[in-house]
Amino acid sequence: MKKHILTVIFLLSATFLLAQTNVRHNLVVADVDTARGTFRHLNFRSVVPESAISFNLGYGIPIMNNALTNQDFWNSKSGTGLSFGVNYKHHFFISSVADGREVRQPMLFGVGAGLGISHLTQRATMDYLYTETLSNFVDRDGDIAKVTLSYRGIRERISLTYLDIPLYLEIGRPSQTRLSGFFNVGLRASILVSNQFTGEGTFTSTGFYRRSETTGSTLYNIPSLNYFTDRNAYINPEYDLSRFVLWGSLSGGINIPFSRLERNWVSPWILRVGVRVDYTLSPISRAIPEPYFTGANFRINQSNMLGGNGSRVLMFGLDVRLIYCF
Repeated sequence: MKKHILTVIFLLSATFLLAQTNVRHNLVVADVDTARGTFRHLNFRSVVPESAISFNLGYGIPIMNNALTNQDFWNSKSGTGLSFGVNYKHHFFISSVADGREVRQPMLFGVGAGLGISHLTQRATMDYLYTETLSNFVDRDGDIAKVTLSYRGIRERISLTYLDIPLYLEIGRPSQTRLSGFFNVGLRASILVSNQFTGEGTFTSTGFYRRSETTGSTLYNIPSLNYFTDRNAYINPEYDLSRFVLWGSLSGGINIPFSRLERNWVSPWILRVGVRVDYTLSPISRAIPEPYFTGANFRINQSNMLGGNGSRVLMFGLDVRLIYCF
C-alpha cells in the first residue's frame, strides 16, 4: 500500500514547478518536497458525502409505561419493535481559499428526513389468581356493598403499526475512507395505520350487603348488578388509541466504509451500525372513563395496557443502515 501511495504522490508532484508544494488527491493529502522526492506529511482524506440515501432496519425492545399495568400483580413480557425505512441526508459544508483555490470542508452537522414503517408489540399477564376488594361500593340500586373481585388467566396483547416520518440532526462527519462516529438527535411523527388488541381471562364478582352489625348477605350471579362467576373479562374491550404520536430519538454508533484504500478506490456505500433510545413525547393512548366497578385495580372490559391515564413507550434498540453516497 505504501508503494501505491508514493507513486501517486510522485506523479502529482511532477506537475509542480516549485520545490515545495501541497498535493491533494481523492484519497491522499501530502506536503511534498519535489526537489528531494520525499513527502513531509501524508494523510488519508476523509471523504464526506454531501448527500446520501440510507436503507434502514431497526430492532428494539419497548417498555410500556402505564399506571394500571405497572402494578405488582402484572407481569409485563418483553415486546418487540421492528422498523424499516428510507432516509435522505444532507451534510453541510463551508468554503475557504487555500493556495489560490476554493476548498470545501465538511462541517460537523447534517440534517435528514425519511419515510418508514414501524411495528410494535407488547404483552402483559397475571401469572396467578388475583383478588381485590372494594369497600363501600354503591351499586346500580344505590345500595352500599363490599364487592370482591377475582381474576384468573388474565392476558393482554397489543400490536400497533405506524407510518413514520423522521426528522433528525446528525453530529459527525461520515467518511467514505475511514471509520467514523455519529450521534443523532431527532423527532419522529408516527401515524397509526393498524392496531390489534386481544385480551383473555375471566372474573368473578360478588357483593356483601350488611343488614345489621351482625348480619348480612352475599349476592352472586346477578347480571343486573354485574355479579358474575367466571365471566369473560374482555367483552367488547374499550381503549382509545392516539392516531398521531410524536417520538423523541437519540442514537449513536459507527460508520464502516466499503472503500479499498490499497486499490485507491472510494466506494459509494457505507455500513452504519448504532444503538438508539426512543421515547413517546405524546401518549400512544388516551384516558377513558372507569368501568362499572370504579376504583378497582383491574379494569374489566377495558385494555389495561392502554387504559388508565394513557400509555407511553420507552424503547431501546439497534439500528443497521446501508448508506449510498452521492
